[in-house]
Amino acid sequence: MYRQQRSEQLLMRMIFHKKLDLSQLSIMRFSKGVFAHEVWNAQASIDLLCVDNVASQSTFHLNEALTGSFYFNNLHQTHHSSHETFVPYSYTFGVRYTSPYNDRHDLIVRGRLSTWLLTFVLFNALDRPIVEPHVPLAGLFPFAPDIAVVFKPLATQVTTVPHLTLLYEQYTMEHDNPYSLPDNPTPSKQPIPNILICDIPDDIAESLKKAEEAWATHQGLVF
Repeated sequence: MYRQQRSEQLLMRMIFHKKLDLSQLSIMRFSKGVFAHEVWNAQASIDLLCVDNVASQSTFHLNEALTGSFYFNNLHQTHHSSHETFVPYSYTFGVRYTSPYNDRHDLIVRGRLSTWLLTFVLFNALDRPIVEPHVPLAGLFPFAPDIAVVFKPLATQVTTVPHLTLLYEQYTMEHDNPYSLPDNPTPSKQPIPNILICDIPDDIAESLKKAEEAWATHQGLVF
């Protein structure tokens, strides 16, 4: 409970001190102290080197600022990439901080799908007792339970960067930012501890699109 409550406070402090413009970010609460950030184009990502220049909000309330707690019928907002070369992704932060003794990982899911579906896959993955690297995991897509995906350790030299996870963990003071260590200005391809990424191949994403739309319509989740 302490870490969950502190995680909520850390996010509040991070938003306030770093002047994050929440009107430009899609942040969702999965559970107390655990959050997800949806990135649907390059502009929706965050450059930590420039984050202090983002427009400030003078006052805010965390519960009002977040997209909302994630649950099955709350998929009211979706985004599609407007850049053919950009692959959307969703990622978590707060997982490994709030579960320090359970070997839990913060996760990233990337693929050419709607961000609500990427976030839904994250939610389902976190519902598992543990997500192990390099172990196929099925049942994450509600309309395609037989499709298995694999999470792998995230390396530092990749285009997909969980900026808010790294920024958040600077505030926890339990993890160093591997991208900005003073003695390592050019990070190696070493994996970042306890952050796993799942890349959904383009051919699988393409096969899922029609099923995704049909399932969302059937569930009344037409956007």
